[in-house]
Amino acid sequence: MVGQSATAFWQWLLTIWLMRVFGPEELGRYTFMLAAVSPLLLFSNFQLRNRIAAQPELLSRVPEYIRLRLFTSVFCVLVAGVWVYFKEPDSAILFIVGVMLFKMVESFSELTHGVLQAEGKLPLVGVSLVVKCLLAFFLMGLAFYIKWSVGFFFSILAIFHLLVIFICEWRFSTTLVQNLKPSQPLWQTFTTDPYLYSLGVVALLTSLNASWPRFILQSKEHLSVLGHFSALFAVYAALGVILNAWLQGMLTRLSQVAPSRKARDLFLSKLAVQITIYHVVAALVLIPFGSTILEWVFGRSLMWGMPEMTLLITLSFAAGMSTLMYYFLLAAGHMGSQWVVMIFSNVLTFLTGSWLIPQSPILGAIVALLAGTTWQLACYGVMTHQVMVGFDHD
Repeated sequence: MVGQSATAFWQWLLTIWLMRVFGPEELGRYTFMLAAVSPLLLFSNFQLRNRIAAQPELLSRVPEYIRLRLFTSVFCVLVAGVWVYFKEPDSAILFIVGVMLFKMVESFSELTHGVLQAEGKLPLVGVSLVVKCLLAFFLMGLAFYIKWSVGFFFSILAIFHLLVIFICEWRFSTTLVQNLKPSQPLWQTFTTDPYLYSLGVVALLTSLNASWPRFILQSKEHLSVLGHFSALFAVYAALGVILNAWLQGMLTRLSQVAPSRKARDLFLSKLAVQITIYHVVAALVLIPFGSTILEWVFGRSLMWGMPEMTLLITLSFAAGMSTLMYYFLLAAGHMGSQWVVMIFSNVLTFLTGSWLIPQSPILGAIVALLAGTTWQLACYGVMTHQVMVGFDHD
């Protein structure tokens, strides 16, 4: 939890640095690159961290998963980098390479975090994240003082984060220091694990759902508008990182709860109440004061105010409840039909964004995300109820 909070803080500082030093256009360009590469990298993740944490018996397959992640990550980064280069030809090559390399390293570390969590060494994940954040703070200060380019900063940061993975995570894991030679060919990893494709597609569609407003803003508005939206969305990202870290920590406990409707209903109810309290506190602070504080932090007037902030808190609450139910379904072993939910969510987000963003760019982008997330929440709620009824029958 501490590590994820530190991660959210440094990513927030990164947004401030890009906005204040390079301006909203550069922040918008960085955000567009993230929107391009994140869906592909999340697909290549196959949600292995969550699965390994919830199902420790998968530790025996870690060598196969490592090889699979290396292959798919490199391929996805190359595809995303080429697409960004032709879509935004004004972007420097080093900028594209640096951001893509950093996101690939960051994505790969999720696998090692899942292994450590399954081994009962979750505090090591927190230590590793704090070390990475301290390095990021140091390099960000160095970049500001020496006037590094954004691309060079991310390239150096990726190298340092890779070293931290090996020094603070890899060598302390019982699984990762053993013989990592895979026991079967790469293609058989897919055929012997039926959930890889479905969970990878769900992760891709989930990230793509969040990326549609960014793509629409990039195509219909100036990159500076996307930068202003990113400044606001950094608040949502910070809230989500902390909340998701807490829920991921609950995954192992959730899978160990007695398989009865009463026990699981009580556990989910407690988590839902805590998520609600978390967002009520956030709303009391951010809705009345958030816009003023952020204009001072970013050093410029922003293209949004209290209505956008209110909708953003609502979106974060809906996303938190949806994630809670999704993790419950994952822990219960019901992972087959989520991709259908996400297809309709993507369609709803895209259509709503295409209609509203030209009229009100930032407000329309948030409403589009809220529409897709509300659909997910409703569907996962129905699926959770069906699973609970199944526990009663068992």
